[in-house]
Amino acid sequence: SSLPGAILTYSIRSRVQYPLEATLAFSTTNPAGYDGKTRLANRRTECFGKNVNEYREGKAARGLLCSSAKYAQDSFRFGTLALATNAETASYRARWEHGAWWDELPAWWREFSASGRFPNNDCPPSDDGNTEYLSLAAHLTLPPGETKQVTFVLAWHFPNIEDYWTGIKPYFFRQTVDPKRRLVNEYSRRWRDAWEPAVYLLENLASLRAD
Repeated sequence: SSLPGAILTYSIRSRVQYPLEATLAFSTTNPAGYDGKTRLANRRTECFGKNVNEYREGKAARGLLCSSAKYAQDSFRFGTLALATNAETASYRARWEHGAWWDELPAWWREFSASGRFPNNDCPPSDDGNTEYLSLAAHLTLPPGETKQVTFVLAWHFPNIEDYWTGIKPYFFRQTVDPKRRLVNEYSRRWRDAWEPAVYLLENLASLRAD
């Protein structure tokens, strides 16, 4: 695809007779460096390291860009992920609080349920063998009985394709397996990282849906 992104739009309707403050939160993992094979049970595995989540804001979008400095730009593991929203007001947690075992999710929930907002914290590069969870919240004020929509976009930019199929499919001619063979996704010729298609999707949401 030349437009690497997923669009999720949510409608919120107020059923009360007073102004309602509402928050929608979207959480994910920084996947930069993932090998596509290792089973992920948490945010720790050897392919991760130096993962960073950086806040960005523009006219039509605000959110987080996920990257890793562990791999060179020609590596099969190199790439970025963007989580963005068109909400006028947003908050974020670029890195969840670290804890032992399953402590991280309960800590996240205690913070979010207490105030409905995140602290807009920084995310230093993760330790080797680790990545980070991140969250983006959209904040809305709804007058009594009204409905509003908010959109989240999850966009990706992993430019390098590893040739995993040569010698596996039942071709009718001989093929040489070359594990170093590198192909390039078409979208990488148009976008420099995942933030650019995320912004494009939010800026052109109406026309894209009309088409």
